[in-house]
Amino acid sequence: AAAAFLMPFLWVFNPALLLDGTWLEIGLVTATTVVAGMLIGRMSMVMTGGLLNTLAGFGLLGVAIVVGSATIWIGPADPLSLVPAAVGLALLFGLRVWGPRSVLKSQEV
Repeated sequence: AAAAFLMPFLWVFNPALLLDGTWLEIGLVTATTVVAGMLIGRMSMVMTGGLLNTLAGFGLLGVAIVVGSATIWIGPADPLSLVPAAVGLALLFGLRVWGPRSVLKSQEV
C-alpha cells in the first residue's frame, strides 16, 4: 500500500519516471525508484509484530522516501542522486547479512 501511495507523487514531481526526459534522467530515476521499491518490500517483511520490528519498518519507509525522491531534491540529471540509492542498497545488504535476528526471522515465517 505504501508504494501505491508514493508512486503518483513521484510521477508528478519527476516526469522522467514516465520516460519523459533524457536517457540520463530516465536511468537515474529508474535506479532510485527500484532501490526505493526494494526498501518498501523489505519494510513489509520487517513489520511483522513487535515494537522493534515496527520501528525498523517505519525507518525503512523513511529511507525509501528519501531514496525515491532523490532525483527530485538533488536534481533529475545529477549523478549525485545515486548516492542515496547506494546507501539504500548498503542498508539492504547490511540487513540481509548482519541484521538482528528478529528482523531476519520475520522473512522466514
